Amino acid sequence: MNLRPQNGFTLIELILVVVTAGLIAAVAVPSLMKARDAADSAAAVGHLRTMLTNQTMYKSQSGRYARLSELNSFSDGNLGRVVGSTLRHRDFIYLMFPNPTNDSLRTEYNIIAYRIRSGRVLSQYQMAENGSIVTVLP
Repeated sequence: MNLRPQNGFTLIELILVVVTAGLIAAVAVPSLMKARDAADSAAAVGHLRTMLTNQTMYKSQSGRYARLSELNSFSDGNLGRVVGSTLRHRDFIYLMFPNPTNDSLRTEYNIIAYRIRSGRVLSQYQMAENGSIVTVLP
């Protein structure tokens, strides 16, 4: 009887490889998503700090703090894309609250940064003119 050696993998071996890969993906993907969200949140806080620096420079030149559209123009458009009274940068939306007047901008401002996904606010930060950044969500 002449037996030839079989080449290839058995069905059981292939199923084991696919199941193992699935288990690794099920553990790794949520961790990667959390790490990505944490990096995006850190970038938003860094962006708020950049806005603080630019606000300080703007006030020293103009005698008042800037609205977001003015601040973006002052920064040569590097802060994001202005949409109405908001500023968009990556996944975050930045807005001033309450809507500032020229008088209120002489002494104070508040900028809120938030990220929305699937109709839910996932994270939110608030910064005042004194540079304090408060995590509102999560």
